[in-house]
Amino acid sequence: MLDQTVPTGGTYNDIPIAFETVADSSDAATLGEVLPSATWIGPPDDNNSLYPDGQLRGLIPLAQGTMAGFTGKRFCLSEPFLPHAWPIQYRITTEEDIVAIASTSNGVAALTDGQPYFITGTEPSSMTAVRIDLAQACINEHSVVDMGDYVLYAGPDGLCGVQSATGSVVTKGLISAKQWNADFNPTTYRAFRHEGTYVAFHASGGWVYDPRADEDALSTLTLSSEVRGGYRNPKDGQLYIIVGNKIKKYQGSATSNTLKFKSKKFVTPAPVSMGWVSVNAAVYPVTVKVYGDGALLAHYTLTKSGSTYTQATTVPSGISNGTLREPIMRMPAAVAQEWEIQVEGTDINEFCLAQSMDEIRQS
Repeated sequence: MLDQTVPTGGTYNDIPIAFETVADSSDAATLGEVLPSATWIGPPDDNNSLYPDGQLRGLIPLAQGTMAGFTGKRFCLSEPFLPHAWPIQYRITTEEDIVAIASTSNGVAALTDGQPYFITGTEPSSMTAVRIDLAQACINEHSVVDMGDYVLYAGPDGLCGVQSATGSVVTKGLISAKQWNADFNPTTYRAFRHEGTYVAFHASGGWVYDPRADEDALSTLTLSSEVRGGYRNPKDGQLYIIVGNKIKKYQGSATSNTLKFKSKKFVTPAPVSMGWVSVNAAVYPVTVKVYGDGALLAHYTLTKSGSTYTQATTVPSGISNGTLREPIMRMPAAVAQEWEIQVEGTDINEFCLAQSMDEIRQS
């Protein structure tokens, strides 16, 4: 092969056909922009040799026109405003497989089958991942909800929250890990955001977590049909759910639904006997159940006519209906150390479980 150089006055835009090789001696200042798409490739696809964990999943939009997704342990980012370009140098590898991702106000929460990660940065080339000190895997990809400044998801011990580089089990102290797995269907429910609350639906019902509340932060929902999906419309702030073969607005009816609330376990320093239970409601009837050490000790239904209340007793058995001047009911004689109370009605203001009538009146 003949090695020749461009003759004096020649340019690389006009090279004689006889030149088989050309020596590039141009100054960098005279060259144009480096081809930006040289490192652009497509997102992970079904090429098993390159992506054994499968195609890109969990596609979400981020700030400044960037898209994000994942496959296996790889967190992937696109070029800003170019959703077809996913440079390999923008990818971040986690120690565990990613289950779901969600964007927050200042980054991305990557929830894995081990510990969660917080990924942040001003642009795709400078994104970094911080492993959060929270030993709670994400056990349900449909449980992940962006609540604004933080993300909520289902963990093995309860509902978990991630805010920036910190995380916690937000239902700790409200319910035990045993009750979480037994009553809240953590692996199968679908969750959505509605007016600052976390709303979850599963095959047999649903429940709501309100982070602004304290003891009554968790409440259950009674549904006639299974909710198969939903969507929160940002234009009107409403949550629309798929019930059966219809789309309905969540809380769209003027008729009040029945509320069922079960408290956390209140553990006393020593076994005690609770003497009275009261329920103050705007609408009756109201159903009250009291549990001691896991056993149902009392099951009452309270109705109201005028200024008189009527108590119907299911547990203990053998007690006939009685009239009351106040919505305060006598508890059966029993001693326990772990106490729970469940109330059911349409508009309940407060309830109280106490050892004496004085405690009831002072509450």
